[in-house]
Amino acid sequence: MSKPTTRFQKNAGRVLTLLLVAAGVAIPLIALSVNDETIFELEGNAVDGPPAGDDWENIADDRPGGPGLIAQNHSNVQTFITDGLDATDTAFTGGGSKDVNNVNQWQQVTSAVSPIKNEIGHAFAAAYTDPSNGHLLVYFGLDRSGSGGTAATGFWFFKDKISLGANGQFVGTHTVGDILVTSDYVTGGKIGEINVFRWIGGQKPLQVVGSTSTGGGFTVGDRYCLNNVAGQTTPMACAASNSNPETVPSSWSTYFFKSGSTFDPTNTFPARTFFEGGVDLTQIFGTGSTCFASFMAMTRTSASTSAQLKDFALGDFALCDMSVAKACKVEAGVSPVVNPDGVSVHTNFTVTFSNPSGGTLRDVQLVEKLGLGGTTGNACKITAVDLGSGGTAANPATPLNTNLVKDTAYEIANTIAGHSSVDVTLSCDSLDNPLLNIVEARAKTFVGAGDPDLVRTYQMKSDDDVLDECVAPTNTAIDVTKDCVGDKVTLVNTSGGMKAHACFSIEVTNKGNVALKNLVVADPKISANSLVPTGTTLGPAGSATDSILLGDTDHSGTIDAGEGLCFDAIAPDNGETDTDVAVFGNRVDVSADTAIPVPSFPNPQTDYATDSCPLCK
Repeated sequence: MSKPTTRFQKNAGRVLTLLLVAAGVAIPLIALSVNDETIFELEGNAVDGPPAGDDWENIADDRPGGPGLIAQNHSNVQTFITDGLDATDTAFTGGGSKDVNNVNQWQQVTSAVSPIKNEIGHAFAAAYTDPSNGHLLVYFGLDRSGSGGTAATGFWFFKDKISLGANGQFVGTHTVGDILVTSDYVTGGKIGEINVFRWIGGQKPLQVVGSTSTGGGFTVGDRYCLNNVAGQTTPMACAASNSNPETVPSSWSTYFFKSGSTFDPTNTFPARTFFEGGVDLTQIFGTGSTCFASFMAMTRTSASTSAQLKDFALGDFALCDMSVAKACKVEAGVSPVVNPDGVSVHTNFTVTFSNPSGGTLRDVQLVEKLGLGGTTGNACKITAVDLGSGGTAANPATPLNTNLVKDTAYEIANTIAGHSSVDVTLSCDSLDNPLLNIVEARAKTFVGAGDPDLVRTYQMKSDDDVLDECVAPTNTAIDVTKDCVGDKVTLVNTSGGMKAHACFSIEVTNKGNVALKNLVVADPKISANSLVPTGTTLGPAGSATDSILLGDTDHSGTIDAGEGLCFDAIAPDNGETDTDVAVFGNRVDVSADTAIPVPSFPNPQTDYATDSCPLCK
């Protein structure tokens, strides 16, 4: 590794080049842009050499701490992947694994070693901005654990997040604007072809952007570049492979090469096992979207788009990415809490919009996917926006303290700079405890974009930790008391003879913070039916409706003479004949359901009470 080059040296080299051009000194056109070694050394090895630009040694570092351990790393974003060789290795399988098919038609299998010339050891990618013209340059590469014969490589840059799913599937899909670069190692291992495609969908989903077959190319040393199309003064894409053995950077994980029957560690890349390339995305998109989220390096049977795909290495590539997360704000007595009505829960949430990439997100929007308003019982409002150090205020301003509408986009920031985040506070009232839902984030990745071209979602699930922290504390208790009115029975002469007339008051009280519904009061000696109407509800403790006094016929709040719930009996309880101890009593049972689900207290809530009226007092 050479001595780290300073930013001054890099800029000095660029200034010298520009001065030479201004003075009329002839220099090769290939010295600039994607082929500019003052930005990145595209020369067929991974070790940082004399040119001022970065190399893979600088940015592809899988030691603990990663690229941050290297003094020189000027990339906007980078990724480095160590591919497996054993039970952890993944490879393509099935006839549907072709570039012309959508990602969800591809299939993968674990613990599969590809044909030796197709076996990937490492894969890597990085993005840079050319300070001379603002062009976005993306570099990529891989090393193989074998060599020989004709082989081909391919590199996908996806706008969607691509990951491995269950049952050999891939998760994610192609998006218009995905980029594919393919290249061939011709006989002898030298690069002889580069093709650049853009995914457009439809019956012919891959659009040729640049290709050796249509425009030809030129070679300088180990470097091969596409010829320029009309109006372009710099190559759209270049690639290089090592014609001689090259050193494996010491910062990398072990490189294995198979020369016999086993994979052996080595500190040297044998000839034609290392491949790197670069593409000028600005030449492809102009000022359009250059937002990518995932990177895949692959080997294949040929550079053709219908080639069968072999080995692959997949990783994140947050060139322009966004994530969204939603979490409860837990504050005792404030959130989450049961509302005073006892039937709804108030919860404050923090929705975090993060930009992990180096690019700028524009017109960032929040969309609630929760059913809101009407009969849903749900209502949410944006109460605050914290722009942090990297956000700028929405224009027009974000509507605060206004009920949100489901599936409606609300702008929460005009821009979010790279590597920064914005927090939005939502205040919601709901009949659910906890309130779980999906929130969506939308953003534009370039000036002049129509609809947002970047969409991310976050779903709060009951099996996440949120179930514990988002549940509002509840306490439920139903209480019933029963008292003999007048403290004794009265004797009445009826057509059936002399009977004891016993009257009682019954009071049912909700002592919890959750309303109780579907109240049933059962006293079979007084009535065969519930003593309260169907659908009777008790409000939470402390409310005006937290209790009901049965037998209070004039609703004065007390049991006066002549009031109560009464029944007549011809004999004391248990047939008692001693008038001094004879009593007439019974039991009342109550039950009710909580208006808010309370997992630790299954419905119904129950209680009972008994009392007796003496014959004599």
